[in-house]
Amino acid sequence: MAIKEFGLKSWSDVGEAKATDSGSKKGKDDFMRWENGNNDVRIITNPYQYNYHQFKLEGDSGYGVKLKCPMQNCDLCKLRNEDGKLTYRVLQRWYVGIIDRKTEAPKIFDMSWSVCQQLLKLKNNPRIGDPMKYDINIVVDKNNKANYYTVQNNPALPLSEADVKYKADFDLDTLIRMCTPLTSEQLTERVAQHCAKNKMAVPTPDTVSAPATPAPASSSEEDEEDDDFTFTDAEV
Repeated sequence: MAIKEFGLKSWSDVGEAKATDSGSKKGKDDFMRWENGNNDVRIITNPYQYNYHQFKLEGDSGYGVKLKCPMQNCDLCKLRNEDGKLTYRVLQRWYVGIIDRKTEAPKIFDMSWSVCQQLLKLKNNPRIGDPMKYDINIVVDKNNKANYYTVQNNPALPLSEADVKYKADFDLDTLIRMCTPLTSEQLTERVAQHCAKNKMAVPTPDTVSAPATPAPASSSEEDEEDDDFTFTDAEV
């Protein structure tokens, strides 16, 4: 497969491509958890891109596990359906540092393609511009599958003194670690562990002949499922 970029991106090139052991000890409280309704935040870092597979076994009623793609010699990239297409597509998301205006605390935002796309529309509007120049409101409607997220811009305002300190002190090394791909050996081990947990055989190119309900790429359904995903279950 073609090697995809990962890590630091600028807001100018983050939307060009549609869709590890990280060493991170971040807990669920370090991540932004979206509430139904209004969620006001301020973006304080550039986006950090990662590439992953949503590994979900056939018959699994949950969301499966999110596994960072090694990008070379990846077992999941070798699996094809009867029509020759990837069983588990390589998807893209971005980690972004933000300030949660409800708590005035720094958080990590695991940004989906649908939110990214709306931010890029704001960025490309000459009357609005760079999404780091103003607070944004991400409106969540958990009953609306077609429009789960709506991104709105607030008037441009400079960062407060506290905001500037949060931005200066934000742990960018953690975002870099979280984006780092698994090695091929690590991915093979994670796949085997998940299959053993679910008492199912590890899929191989010879055993895969039909889609094993992979997560769809760049869709509202994928966004909704991923953002309801608990970080304790995520493979990072």
